[in-house]
Amino acid sequence: NLSIQSAVFSNYIKNALQSLLTYGLSIGTNSNLLKNKLGINNILSVSNSNQSFILNANLGLMYRPEKHHLLSFTNNLIWNKSHTVSTSSFIEYRSMLSYTYSFF
Repeated sequence: NLSIQSAVFSNYIKNALQSLLTYGLSIGTNSNLLKNKLGINNILSVSNSNQSFILNANLGLMYRPEKHHLLSFTNNLIWNKSHTVSTSSFIEYRSMLSYTYSFF
């Protein structure tokens, strides 16, 4: 009832105006508790390029009280620190609460 995932990544983008090399890593976990009625997941990812440093963090909770009902709550944080004067740094925080009813 526990999974752990990780990744190392690299992207290279080149067009007529610029070339951009981005690299980073991420790690996350997923766990089911209470006979799969409660799920908890999280992921942390960092990436760096010559234009910016980006940190992404996500935390999610899911609760299934009965077979067709699902209640979920997620939080997401993006922190972007620019390395250039042409783009600005920013912090974004988003939360979402949702209810799902499935017919099958």
